[in-house]
Amino acid sequence: FPVQADKPCVIGFFSDPTTRVRAISFDEVDVSSNRACMGRLFFKVPGQIQTGQHYLLVKFDDSVIEVPFRILTKDEEKEFRKNWKVLKKEQDAEYKQ
Repeated sequence: FPVQADKPCVIGFFSDPTTRVRAISFDEVDVSSNRACMGRLFFKVPGQIQTGQHYLLVKFDDSVIEVPFRILTKDEEKEFRKNWKVLKKEQDAEYKQ
């Protein structure tokens, strides 16, 4: 997220069917440079999904942004999860100070 992003934002196009709490789905989301937006996004992929680095292009009226994302192999996912747990513990410890 940009450094100035200090307001949380939900991209609620799809609710999470695995949670017990019912969520409302929305058909639009407002984004700005001070909002940190997260959520589920689905789009059609021609052919089959390929692992590796990809970019989602988001077109606005007068600009385009590239949102990088990576589709991991099973081995990369295992390594990522292991590293993420370590990073999360370090981050949580920093916030407690």
